[in-house]
Amino acid sequence: MFRTRNNKFPVETGSWNNVTAENRICELCTKGTIGDEFHYLLECDFFAENRRKMLDRNLFISPNVL
Repeated sequence: MFRTRNNKFPVETGSWNNVTAENRICELCTKGTIGDEFHYLLECDFFAENRRKMLDRNLFISPNVL
């Protein structure tokens, strides 16, 4: 799903609707960051409880793209 960009994240749907990159913001939290895969999996407050249950703590304490 992530490799094919076959999702409904704002970063993807914004490109379909000609929304500029800086305006493809996550609508689920108040951080005001781009709604991409990294944000939803490791940063978004909306999914914080699920993240704590399913992911190793080291992955979301200090997330990075590497």
